[in-house]
Parts: sequence; structure tokens; C-alpha cells
Amino acid sequence: DLPAVDAPNAEPVAEELPATELPATELPATELPETELPETELPETELPAAEAGPQPPVPQPAACAVTPEEHDENNRTGGQTNRSAEDGSADRADSADKADEAGLHNIVAEAIASCRTQIYLQPILGLATRKAESFEVLTHLEDGRGDVLAPGEYMEEAERAGQMPVIDDAMLKRTIGVLRKLQATNRPGTMFCNLSIFSLSDDGLMNTLIEVLAQEKAVAGRLVIELSEQAYLACTPNDHDKLNALRDLGVRLSLDQIKDAGIFMDALRSQLFSFIKLEAPFFLDRLGSGDDILLPAEILSEASLAGVELIVDHIDSDSDLERVIEFGAKFGQGHIFSRPRPVKQELLEDAA
Repeated sequence: DLPAVDAPNAEPVAEELPATELPATELPATELPETELPETELPETELPAAEAGPQPPVPQPAACAVTPEEHDENNRTGGQTNRSAEDGSADRADSADKADEAGLHNIVAEAIASCRTQIYLQPILGLATRKAESFEVLTHLEDGRGDVLAPGEYMEEAERAGQMPVIDDAMLKRTIGVLRKLQATNRPGTMFCNLSIFSLSDDGLMNTLIEVLAQEKAVAGRLVIELSEQAYLACTPNDHDKLNALRDLGVRLSLDQIKDAGIFMDALRSQLFSFIKLEAPFFLDRLGSGDDILLPAEILSEASLAGVELIVDHIDSDSDLERVIEFGAKFGQGHIFSRPRPVKQELLEDAA
């Protein structure tokens, strides 16, 4: 049994959700200051020091962060999965699951055109303290009936329709707005943002992001850009140049959805990533196949030698959590701690 840890009081600012019962290894509540999730607290974390000088101005909220037309010239087709592709799929059967391809296309297009996108946050915890060290940002879409589509329910269609740069642009703008607010009030906070390969390949989006962060390096130090294994493998030399430009500004990079031991080792040797995520089943059982496998102790040892922080995600059961801790992993993420939860729209508007 894990030791109980007292949780501080937190101001609920996220949308009210039905109460959920924690498993036997109940974790204390954590909180994100000003933009906190219900019953969660973000503790003090080591972040790059803010640069001296006045804080950047916070723009007034706009009706919509982007419009689909802004990226029409960059639309591409193809298939690319994302680590959050499974989020929400097992929880409910909704309109997206039942819709045919044409119906889902219309739902996604209308949600984007009407700016019906919502930011959800899922905490990444330090397993020793049971407190949130950072949060992963996930974009959900709302259809015309008020049903919310998780990334796994719209991602494939959005990629096929060339809409991922639009979705990721809105996510990045809102996330940077929240980070500005945290920086202006000297509150801690680090955000992981999943970036589609289609968005990384969009020169207009990436050049704008680099220009903005070049003026706000303290904010850049709070941002982590996350790529899937497939996105990493699909990166062109031009894509690598953009990633290195972000790193030069203080943005850290994370790699997830790794299923191959060789790719894991290649990513460590690349010295590109500050974080690597492994799903609990791959971490606990084995990473790779045949003779090319890595066991938990080897995974942690190799990551430590490379100076990369390992995050074990998709921890969804007591037994998996106990084993992850026994092996010595420092950071964890999964439904056992908290499902992704929405941030209140008015807070996003204040920060946007």
C-alpha cells in the first residue's frame, strides 16, 4: 500500500464533472493554480527563470483563435496516429462512433468552423510525491448537439481532411495564453502539447510559433512539444530544423507511443528529447520483440545515462501502479490518477 498524503485545498475552476472513485491506492488531490483541474494541485516545479523586464502583454480574447481558411493552402492527406488516440474511446459510445465517414467529416468540419474546441488537461505526477509535475494538453471537439469528441474519435478524419494544423494552432495559442498567465503571476506550470506531423510540416504555423516564443522565452521554458513515434520517424530534415529552433528557445521535446526498443535507443542517442513516454504495458512487460527487447531496469538505466526523464503513461490499474513504482520510475500518467478534464472557457479567454 502506498502511504497516504494529505492534499491541499484547491479552488475548483474546471467544469464540474461527475465524481469518480479512486482505486485502492488513492492519491491526494493536486491543483493547477488559476487554471487548476478539479481536486488537483500543481506543486512547485523547477522551471527556467523568467527573463528580466516587463511581462509580455496579454491580448484580449478573440471569438476564435484560428479559421480553417488560414491553413487551406497547407492541407495535406494521409494517416498518422497520436498518443491520445485512445482517450475517451472506451468511456462512451457517441455520435462519432456511430457516424459514417461522411458524417464524421461534417462533424469535424463544423466543429472547427464554429470554433467548438476545448482544452482538456491530464496531470503527469511525480510518483514519489503524488503531486502533479506538469499537464498534458488534449484538444476535444464539440459537435452540434453538445457531445464532446475525444482525440481518438476525430483524429483520423481531421488528418485525412488536412485539419490538424488548424486544431493544433488553436491548441498552441490557448496553451501559450495560459502559460503567459501563470508566468505573469509567478505560478509554476509546465504543459505538454501533442503536435501532429502535419502541423510540424506546416511552415506557416511553425514559423509563427518560433517567432512568438522568441519574444517570450520564459513561456517557452514552460512548453513541451510532444511527438509520437510515427511522427518522429516521418520527420524530414526541415522538420528537425524546426525542432532544433524550438529547443534553442528553451522549448523541451517529448517522444511517446514508442513500441520498438531500437527506436527508443535511437531517440536517446539523438539528444533531441528531454522526456520519453512509455505506455505501462510496454514498460512493465517488455519493450520490443524477439532478441531486441528492453526490460524495465534496462529502460530506466538507459534513460538515466542519456539524461532523459522517463514517464510511464497509461497507468490504469493498482497492480500496474505498484509495479511501476517498484521498478523505480519517477513519473506517471494515467486514468488511475485522473482522466483528462476541461478547463473553464472564461479562464482560457482571460489567458488567450
